[in-house]
Amino acid sequence: MAPPTRPDEPVETPSAQPTAQPAMTQMGVGILMQQVEERISQNDTKTAMSLLTRIIEAEPEYTDAYDKRGMLHFKQGNVTAALLDFDKLIDLQPENPTHYINRGLMHYFNGDIDTAIEDFTVAIEQSPETALAYNNRATAYRDQGELDLALADYNKALDIEPRNPSTLINRGDTYAMQDDHFSAIDDYNNAIFLDRDNPEVYVKRAIARTENGDNMGAISDYRKYLDLGGADKNGERTSIEQKIKDLRWR
Repeated sequence: MAPPTRPDEPVETPSAQPTAQPAMTQMGVGILMQQVEERISQNDTKTAMSLLTRIIEAEPEYTDAYDKRGMLHFKQGNVTAALLDFDKLIDLQPENPTHYINRGLMHYFNGDIDTAIEDFTVAIEQSPETALAYNNRATAYRDQGELDLALADYNKALDIEPRNPSTLINRGDTYAMQDDHFSAIDDYNNAIFLDRDNPEVYVKRAIARTENGDNMGAISDYRKYLDLGGADKNGERTSIEQKIKDLRWR
């Protein structure tokens, strides 16, 4: 079975005013934040991080700087440093559910699934109509083998955002883990209808179709996976071509 997808990536919170009167002028902070964006667009992460740290040192309660620096730490693979920034964000804005979602992701990628679930749960309690929180908690439950809890959260996420292909794929993966390949295929079909150019969903549906004995359908999906470049991207062209040959002889 193809590996299940991971939780969605962190999301930046909308820009907010500092919670206290800044030591640096609003204009000064704005100029530096603009420079941060420019450096990020140029992939100059080192300078962007330096500018953000400068803002934080001058204005320790400027939440946007912690948010953006935490994101950069995460993208660099420094989850521990990212956690420190999201901890500070939650200290400053404890009623913001997005901060809990993002910190939950930091804990998830740090291997602390229980704490990740706790943060996702707080986000849900604060904002019960946030589909992303349910999706990410579901994925954490799934990693713990709590498939029924995972399905309940994916169902809730899809009640809120029924046309979200990522959540459909996630729920399909969970059905596949329960050997309910018919339900998995149904979710993959709907995900493909919404996003026809995602190669990964075709290989997932190919596996589910193989399990259901639909070899011709599986061959078609494997070929689509090849056409969309998924096999080349993942270094699987030879193995996928062999799967197609094997299915022809069944």
